[in-house]
Amino acid sequence: YKLINLLQTVKPTEYNNLLLGYIWKNAMPYRIQDKKWYISLDEYPYRFWPPYPTAGSFFVPMETAERIYTAMQYTKIIRFDDVFVGIVAWKLKLQLRHNKNLYFYDYTYDIDRYRPVIAAHGYGDVERLYRVWKEQYDLIKHE
Repeated sequence: YKLINLLQTVKPTEYNNLLLGYIWKNAMPYRIQDKKWYISLDEYPYRFWPPYPTAGSFFVPMETAERIYTAMQYTKIIRFDDVFVGIVAWKLKLQLRHNKNLYFYDYTYDIDRYRPVIAAHGYGDVERLYRVWKEQYDLIKHE
């Protein structure tokens, strides 16, 4: 229901140039070798990443997805998939639209605080995911 409402805000004129997500701006690559997200200057020589959608979820109209797919064929791959999508989006000059209700981390569950959440990353327990989804779904049914 919440996702459908979000997608209904997309205008047909945006179908070939829009990416919706939790957008990071002004993020810097990790240059400390002991870090999981380390990347060398040889792999990525710039001081900042381009704006990019965080891992977990982002949404694009099909026309935009097709453009992204094509551009990926001509873009140097890096191992960080979300940053890679950001690089491709930058090359295509896509409009990146931030949505604060798409969480890139395991957002601590509270029945009321969770009402606007569209997606949250980090659910390793399928039973917990189902309980949260069911409780939120039941709230919407009774509105």
